[in-house]
Amino acid sequence: MGRILITRKITLHMVGAILLATAIVPGSLLWMSKQQDKQAASTSAAMIASSVETLGRQTQTMTIDYSWRQAAVDNLAAANSDWVSANMGSAVTVNGVADIMAIVGPDGDVLYAWGAGFGDASDISLVPRNVVDGMLATLDDVPPARIEARHGFVKLNGRLALLATARISPAEPETLTRDARLSTLIMGLYMTPDRIAQLGETFPVSYTHL
Repeated sequence: MGRILITRKITLHMVGAILLATAIVPGSLLWMSKQQDKQAASTSAAMIASSVETLGRQTQTMTIDYSWRQAAVDNLAAANSDWVSANMGSAVTVNGVADIMAIVGPDGDVLYAWGAGFGDASDISLVPRNVVDGMLATLDDVPPARIEARHGFVKLNGRLALLATARISPAEPETLTRDARLSTLIMGLYMTPDRIAQLGETFPVSYTHL
């Protein structure tokens, strides 16, 4: 209960969760309608997994866009909370490109966090410790000199969320050593009924029924 689930690949359990969520949302796509045979079911599941994995890669790209910034490194070091809120937290509070964001310091402490629907102010209680630790662990094998993001699915605030994480890196990360002390960005999306339905819109009509 409350245990974090992080995986780099979409498992059959993840596919099942999305299928179930879709099935109970009024007006959403009815997956695998009239596709009773095992081959059709397998194909549909693979398509769902592929679509969710694509969304995961897109979330990773977004996270790198916000984290690979010299200005972010400098303003975090200077504890310039106004800049951090206006240029990073605004991804949630103003632009709406993410539903959740947290900035974790080099020591692992959450410095800032914002959530959609929770106002403009930072609230570090929005991201539980187990979620932070789980996401940080996905970067254990990524050296600081390499720009790379990882993503995974977690239970967050009672909802399923797709989160990605990357180190907040300077413009020229190749100069960093393995013991470099960097902050980390965690950001992502809730898998809402609307977002799940949007995934289905990428499928051929032969596998869905409106």
